[in-house]
Amino acid sequence: MILMLLAGFVYMFLGKSTNFNIAMKWHKKALPILREQFAYCGIDDNSNGENLELTSFSEFTYYASGRQNCFYSLFKMDMLRRHCMLSSFLLEKVSQAQDVLTVDIPIRFQNSDPNQPS
Repeated sequence: MILMLLAGFVYMFLGKSTNFNIAMKWHKKALPILREQFAYCGIDDNSNGENLELTSFSEFTYYASGRQNCFYSLFKMDMLRRHCMLSSFLLEKVSQAQDVLTVDIPIRFQNSDPNQPS
């Protein structure tokens, strides 16, 4: 019983680490482009735009703003639940799950109200 519990913890930490490494690899590649295109990058005011927000072990969020006609840009990474044995062994075998990056960019069109996203 203790061996199974230990294996579960090891699996959780390895999966968490794998998701974090994938997210950081994307972030390191995207950060120079984001800094070039946006005046403000990052979630925290005190950082240099280096941090991703860890919403859960399988979800990361990044924020950028400060571009004309664009309210903000929100990047949300939904990763496989590599930290969860149940999800990994049962649910992902049935469905074709994969890592997904969703980019939300509300823009402002000409002659629109500048206080409301279009």
